[in-house]
Amino acid sequence: MLTWIWQMVDSIVRRHKTTNPLELANACNYYIRFEKNMPLWGYFIRTGVRSGVITINETLSRIIKLLVAAHELGHGVLGHQSNIIDERFLAVRW
Repeated sequence: MLTWIWQMVDSIVRRHKTTNPLELANACNYYIRFEKNMPLWGYFIRTGVRSGVITINETLSRIIKLLVAAHELGHGVLGHQSNIIDERFLAVRW
C-alpha cells in the first residue's frame, strides 16, 4: 500500500548512512531548530524547492523529539509545503 514511502526512506538512509532523523534532515538540506514556549510539538515550513525549516519543541523528551523530527522530515521529503502537529498526535491509539 505505502511501499513507495518505505522505498524512499530506505534510499535516503542508504545514501546518507544514518537512521538518525536529525542527521538525515541536515544531510537533506533541512534546518532544524528547537524552540521553547511553543504550544506545538513541531512543524515544517518549506523555504525552497529542496530546503526547509523543521521546528521542534525543546521541552519534549529526546525520543519524542526524534519522532517529531522524522515526521516533519517526511513532510519535507514528500514535497509538502508545511505541517503542524501537537499533543493530539499521541491521542491516536496504536
